[in-house]
Amino acid sequence: MTDIEQIQRQIEKLYKSIKKPPAVDIPPTLQVRQWVWFAEEYIAAASIIENEARQHWLPVLQMTGHAIESSLKACLVAAGTRPPFRHDLVELYRLAAELGFQLDDSDIAALVHLQHFYFRDLATNTLYKARYPTELSERLGGSVPSNETFVSITHSLIEQAKQKIDGDEPNG
Repeated sequence: MTDIEQIQRQIEKLYKSIKKPPAVDIPPTLQVRQWVWFAEEYIAAASIIENEARQHWLPVLQMTGHAIESSLKACLVAAGTRPPFRHDLVELYRLAAELGFQLDDSDIAALVHLQHFYFRDLATNTLYKARYPTELSERLGGSVPSNETFVSITHSLIEQAKQKIDGDEPNG
């Protein structure tokens, strides 16, 4: 057994020794609030880095993508749908739009540009270019809408999710 395997087993043993609380279903309202919290945390962190160190644009796009993903999943849960365990922002938006959530065309275009970095390159279909280097020579670039655009999209989706979970209809 290697050192890392031995250490991992010891740490696993510690975690497993902690008494687990009984499994309890989390009410949808709380699930929405959890997704909203993730969205707000990640978009705030992306904004700080964007304002303080613009050269770190890939981590900003990664955090921004996670904020948008979380806000879309908040919308899905608010509408009574279990969100898929996937990172495809366009597919998540399609699902949310089918349930009445809305973004305007310019916000949808921004989401597609973000998807290009966050999930799947539009030209090559390479996955996760904001996270991992590619094995083949590919350019890394494309249009990147402003951080303010993504802050606005995140907050719009969050507000729509909150309205839906509180019993009101979303109004884009």
